[in-house]
Amino acid sequence: MKYECDDMLKIIFKAREEELANLNKDDKNFMRKDEANRTKQYYNLKNLIEKIPENLKSIKDDILKKVEDYV
Repeated sequence: MKYECDDMLKIIFKAREEELANLNKDDKNFMRKDEANRTKQYYNLKNLIEKIPENLKSIKDDILKKVEDYV
């Protein structure tokens, strides 16, 4: 009986795992909008960093590198 319960639990968890792995239409739309928003924010930040004066070039370059590494 114990082995049957273990097997049944494995089947239930596997089915649930597969269900969670599937994206529905709403999930896909959300992810697409979120990606577009993050891309927009990235370019806005990059444009602001580019406005840092040239006499602070090393700091500007460091910031840009950190942003690129993070993204």
